[in-house]
Amino acid sequence: MDSLNLIDKAQRIVIIPSSPVDGDAVGSSLALYLILKKLGKKPEINYSFDRFSSFKFLPGADAIKVIDLFKIDFSKYDLAIFLDGGDLSQFSDGKIHREPFILPTNIPVINIDHHPSNSRWAKNLVWDPSKSSVGEMIYEIFEGNVEIDKDIATNLFTAISTDTGHFRYTNTSKRVLEIAGQLLNYGVDLGNLMIRLYQTDSYKVVQFAGYLTSKIQINAKYKYSWFTVSIEEWQKDDLSLEDLKNSVGRTRDGNLRAIDGVDFVFCMSEEQPGYIGGSIRSRNPGMFDLTILAKLLGGGGHREAAGFLIRDKTVVEAEKLVHETIQSHYEEVKIK
Repeated sequence: MDSLNLIDKAQRIVIIPSSPVDGDAVGSSLALYLILKKLGKKPEINYSFDRFSSFKFLPGADAIKVIDLFKIDFSKYDLAIFLDGGDLSQFSDGKIHREPFILPTNIPVINIDHHPSNSRWAKNLVWDPSKSSVGEMIYEIFEGNVEIDKDIATNLFTAISTDTGHFRYTNTSKRVLEIAGQLLNYGVDLGNLMIRLYQTDSYKVVQFAGYLTSKIQINAKYKYSWFTVSIEEWQKDDLSLEDLKNSVGRTRDGNLRAIDGVDFVFCMSEEQPGYIGGSIRSRNPGMFDLTILAKLLGGGGHREAAGFLIRDKTVVEAEKLVHETIQSHYEEVKIK
């Protein structure tokens, strides 16, 4: 059976976004939630992560319920849709659970995703790595089948804009720009949305981002830059985990990736002892396949933007591991 036919047949549908919390995961989930309501369904959004306050201004965000994936009662639903995650581990909090999540067998499960590194963990997979975002996929799946309004358009625009770096990344195709233009026709308040998405942070986040910028280092031989942050560093400044994520993202995208002369960057943050999250980003489109590095470090993603997780090591040990992985696999990662 076509995976999308399962949506037509279901009434009670649970939507489960992935981690890391980002504009595509939240925006596409909210857009799908509002679309399903228009289609007469009874959708819910259950998220294992509560670090989405910067997206709470989005239409429908009050419908998101924070609940551990392992505690969801799937018997209440006819269908579960897992959005924007190439591996099942992305949908639960790895700091709480090391054991793998077992998919429910009493209802069908769909994974809608666009990551090239998708491990095909779901029997019903709607997957298109040529798309910029799940937001773009949701738009094309339901285009012409539901009346798009300002709220749906705002969420879809958020999903597409954030996953294309506000149309700066190489996944910004002609089709992406056409869809963005069409969404603006539905009344998206572009000026306000851009301020909320890209120019709104707390004072402590901006301050800590300045500290992280001062920690940036460069490897001149292999042409990459990086920074790391330990749990002691961010907790002494009384930051929340979400503050940390926002500070790291602001520093990575605003300063680390701006350095002339480097080809790619990475950063790592110790969220709790023995749990270090990292991300890798390219500065030279088409030069490296960063998914290779991410997979070697226990992660995945896209060629030019990927993430990884290192367990049971200190920040110093994890940093050494990443340097060794980059340097020993450099020629493999470099696109010939």
